[in-house]
Amino acid sequence: MALISTGKIEKIFEAEKERTSYRSILPDTGIDNIWVTDLSFSYNGDHILYKLNMLIKSGEKILLKGDTGAGKTTLSYLLTLFNTPADGSIFINDQDINNFSPEDIRKNIYYVSGETPLIPGTLEENILYGSGASKDDAKIYRELTPEIVFMHPDMKVHMPESKITSGEARKIALVRALLNKCNMLILDEVFVNTDNADIEMFLKFLPADKTCLIISRNTLVEKFADRILTFEGGRISE
Repeated sequence: MALISTGKIEKIFEAEKERTSYRSILPDTGIDNIWVTDLSFSYNGDHILYKLNMLIKSGEKILLKGDTGAGKTTLSYLLTLFNTPADGSIFINDQDINNFSPEDIRKNIYYVSGETPLIPGTLEENILYGSGASKDDAKIYRELTPEIVFMHPDMKVHMPESKITSGEARKIALVRALLNKCNMLILDEVFVNTDNADIEMFLKFLPADKTCLIISRNTLVEKFADRILTFEGGRISE
């Protein structure tokens, strides 16, 4: 997936420069539904997704399971316009996803990867980044937030003296996701090496009306999900 993203990134940037006008803007009410129809994506001739069909309804919590390379992350990239399908369509609120700008899509669909949970900056900036939230808003999630954030909010996360553990970094990414005012969250393996108590707390804080796709192998998430979809060979297995 890293090779695919690297190979596409320049084309994506160029495409976004060229496309300066879009037919639609997502309303403040957000995303009512997403239809994925006959969606396919290939890399070097190999199908990663093949004629995938699924419906995502507003407020649903959907767990995506499957082996590495089954197409789960690829679907996430397509839903956030970081990749372009080889064939098939994605409809948001019954309109083709290409009618919307990438900025509009990514403002409403927030993708969180477990691989890069922190951004350059301070701990406080990491908690609040891109959410428009205040410090007081962040206090709502104090139980989930690592104590070091409150003790050293100005600590730079990528400096040699920084002592942030991978577990603390993931908690910070989870709180940042909760603070984000998007309509839909895509959580891609963000629960790896996270205690079940923290996962349960995050799921408790997650608003009931926020749509969520969760890519995870943690069995605790299965109890929380409205639906469980298993990917196999680029499709949803029956």
